[in-house]
Amino acid sequence: MIRLDIGCRTQRRDVIGIDPYLVPRTGVKADPNVGLPFRDNCADEIYAYHVLEHAQDLVATMEEIWRVCKEGSLVYIRVPHASSPYVTWVDPSHRRGLTIETFASFGISERAPFELEYARLRFITAAARGRASPLRRLLSDVLESLANRSRAAQYRCERWWGPWVGFDEAFVILRAVKERRPPRRPRRPARGSESD
Repeated sequence: MIRLDIGCRTQRRDVIGIDPYLVPRTGVKADPNVGLPFRDNCADEIYAYHVLEHAQDLVATMEEIWRVCKEGSLVYIRVPHASSPYVTWVDPSHRRGLTIETFASFGISERAPFELEYARLRFITAAARGRASPLRRLLSDVLESLANRSRAAQYRCERWWGPWVGFDEAFVILRAVKERRPPRRPRRPARGSESD
């Protein structure tokens, strides 16, 4: 099984780390903005934790990730959420804020189709949770349970009330779609439902 860690942020030992600067002993020095030095359809899993907000061209980077994925490969992504200006822009190398809906839009992409398998909004990043006060952790638990009840709740949160509270992180899992499925046939309207 081939697992790639773009940005070398997972701390896992069973991955091939990819980074343009600091590369572990079992890693590859490469810049995802330029391309990934792997053949097509080779990766079973890809991790991109807090790296896509730095991409020069997000769509091109996602196309490159899709290229190296096998059919059905999972891509695990963590990014600073766009609803938190502080988290998104505290690092001057960040180029964009991202949302769950950003990644859901790849479901209709022609050049890099992915299905959104899982999504979670996080009020506090996993790394900061241990340092947070008990009150902030409690608030995080309440807000996250409200925001993550369903995909519809996540959409409403991102669209309407998320900017007021500022979620720190979005975590998504995408599944690469390589084989084109036949288009769904439109349902026929029920008799008598068409207007004359």
